[in-house]
Amino acid sequence: GPQPARAAGLVPVTVLLVLEGAARQAVPRIAERARATNGATNGHGSGEVEVVSAPGSGDDEIVRQAKRLAGHCIVVTADRELRRRCVAAGARVAGPSWLYGLL
Repeated sequence: GPQPARAAGLVPVTVLLVLEGAARQAVPRIAERARATNGATNGHGSGEVEVVSAPGSGDDEIVRQAKRLAGHCIVVTADRELRRRCVAAGARVAGPSWLYGLL
């Protein structure tokens, strides 16, 4: 039968959380929490969270991921230059207010 997400008109998504600099120290802890959350079913088929550790600039890693997922991702950022780079990489972009509106 149809999955709950489809029945409710929702589409499951994967959220990539990119961490850079000092925040990278939290990758193991956040990744463990994401694994626990991903394993729990909430009946909505809401998708998963993946944690990505940027080896250098977080913006560069976001653009790299946007290229890898070109045509299949939305980058949420208020940074105009990052938005420009992501559009050039083939991603759609949206601002934080768009995401807050979904929550």
